[in-house]
Amino acid sequence: MYTYYVASAIYYGSYALIPLVVISAVFAIKITQHKYRIPFALLCAFFMLGIYVRFIEPQILITQYETIRFSGEQNNLTQEVSIAVFSDPHLGLYQKPYFLKKIVNTINENHPDVVLIPGDFIYKITKQQLNTYFSQLAEINAPVYAVTGNHDAMRPGEFSSDEVRAAVSQYGVTFVDNTSSTIQINGEKIHLYGLSDLWEGKMDQAEIQQIKEEEHSILVIHNPDTVYKLENTNMDLILAGHTHGGQVRIPWLYKKIIPTKYDFDRDWYDIGNSKLFITSGTGEVGLPIRFLIPPEVVIIRAEIPITEDK
Repeated sequence: MYTYYVASAIYYGSYALIPLVVISAVFAIKITQHKYRIPFALLCAFFMLGIYVRFIEPQILITQYETIRFSGEQNNLTQEVSIAVFSDPHLGLYQKPYFLKKIVNTINENHPDVVLIPGDFIYKITKQQLNTYFSQLAEINAPVYAVTGNHDAMRPGEFSSDEVRAAVSQYGVTFVDNTSSTIQINGEKIHLYGLSDLWEGKMDQAEIQQIKEEEHSILVIHNPDTVYKLENTNMDLILAGHTHGGQVRIPWLYKKIIPTKYDFDRDWYDIGNSKLFITSGTGEVGLPIRFLIPPEVVIIRAEIPITEDK
């Protein structure tokens, strides 16, 4: 509860930046002594930067496009499958349903075949908000699959992963924590696997141990560090979130605050026989700010090899 009050004070206190910009700008313009103008101008610029990282960049939603070819003979015919990915929405104190609506609209505009969410749905959220904030997910015009993240499993967080899954799944989201599902797109089967969050300590790899190299498969995890615990890396694609790309992407410094043991950041990594993609997510934790790493929805165009006679 203490951390909630601290986060609330930061969140609501940040609105003071707006009058501070006005006051410092007025002093910078009207003050007659030149030696005081520059300090007030610099102070105004500092407050304006604060407004940008607090109120502007966290509301900028970009769409990033990526491609990958799944395993198979290089001379085979291929079929394109469109996969929409967004992670770490962290709805609650900082991010609200109207921003989730923006995410849903962006996804629907790109007409994906499937939507995958690598966890961390909540941050400093109340029980009532948990049960209502995710209703926009029901508007997605594609099947939606997800796993839970550390904030969805009280690491840290307000609710257990079971409670988060129950609340979010009522809006059409299928959770694949420690289980699997087969999705069929235009006649092609893709085997979808998921693992519960690494920090929760309840991962069960029984399903992914059965993955064969020749099958088309995707693994959804939250924390990219999970890949070094995997007993099988025969999947074509691994999707993760968690890092936020540092959230405040000041060169060199941001690497120090990413919560990963293995120097993961964002973008693509080679992991065994698989490709790992880490999205920088859409929400914020700690401070309600982003800098040089705006929220993103990722559209991955996967080329799936098909047989010549298909």
